[in-house]
Amino acid sequence: MTDSEMDIASVFRLATDRPSRVVTYDDVRQRVQRFQRRRAFAAATLAVAALGGVVSFALAGGPGGGPNVPSASPPAHVDSEPVTSSGLAFPPQVATTTAPPPPAPYSPNPALAKQANSICQRGVAYELAHPFPLGAFDPRHPTTKDLPNFATYWRAVQAQAIVKELDKMKVPRADAGVWPNFTSGMDRWYALEAVQLAAAQASDVSAFLAVREPLAASIREAELGMTISGIQVKDACYVLIRSYQEHS
Repeated sequence: MTDSEMDIASVFRLATDRPSRVVTYDDVRQRVQRFQRRRAFAAATLAVAALGGVVSFALAGGPGGGPNVPSASPPAHVDSEPVTSSGLAFPPQVATTTAPPPPAPYSPNPALAKQANSICQRGVAYELAHPFPLGAFDPRHPTTKDLPNFATYWRAVQAQAIVKELDKMKVPRADAGVWPNFTSGMDRWYALEAVQLAAAQASDVSAFLAVREPLAASIREAELGMTISGIQVKDACYVLIRSYQEHS
């Protein structure tokens, strides 16, 4: 196996043996170094064994036979260093440990998702009671006249209060490793929404348009966090940010 093939095989084993672990450059470098040390030790062992065979052959008189030479007693050795039939001592085998099993798949907490959706429902209820007033509004080509009305409407949805309340939810320990995927996504969405609404209030078309792409990315991130956390497409939190995306 060439060094390049060895590198690829080593990285593949590292990624498949521990799927829950992120493979870093240091992981790969250490695995390659261990492989090279084992290969060098094996080569040295074979060379010494071959040399021992040549010496034994010469003492026996070669292929034609010769005087019987009493075999030397094997050298004293420590029990922790086993001796082979050729008299060569090898280092003791090092016990290997089994990698821990990967963590069990996360099972979403329905009660937690229900609580989050009840918070988001306030914003959805406002939208249902007060439909978006700018029917012909095109977020790709906004006008300075429409932008202040855009800001007024979406501030009335009170996304800031909704996101703050989501952040204050008490999350059980079993969900603490996954739930932040949802809340951090919502935090980023609101932060960018606030920037866009400030631009809209100031009738700044350029600033309004500059936020559209990062805002769309934050919404995708929030949706992914919802999926992992058990919040479905039909649920209020999903509807809330999708509605804003459609109009912004």
